[in-house]
Amino acid sequence: MRCSLSLLLPSTNGIMVEIMRILHTQYIVDENQNKTSVVLPIEEWNAIISAMEELEDIQAYDNAKAINDEILPFEKAIDELGKVDD
Repeated sequence: MRCSLSLLLPSTNGIMVEIMRILHTQYIVDENQNKTSVVLPIEEWNAIISAMEELEDIQAYDNAKAINDEILPFEKAIDELGKVDD
């Protein structure tokens, strides 16, 4: 069975981009013909995982930007971490 997957991803200019993908799903059913599992081609599964990871990265970035902590240069952060280890 074919169905479509629709993902909304923010683009770099802040506009949501809809990604449509046709999935080639197969269902495993029980003795009463109730769907119990889904089988996908591995390429489609990998695309779903990749999209989920990208969304997770975007959310982490957005959460980090929302925090109003002091921004440290990388070198200063390393220096401060070194002081903690001493």
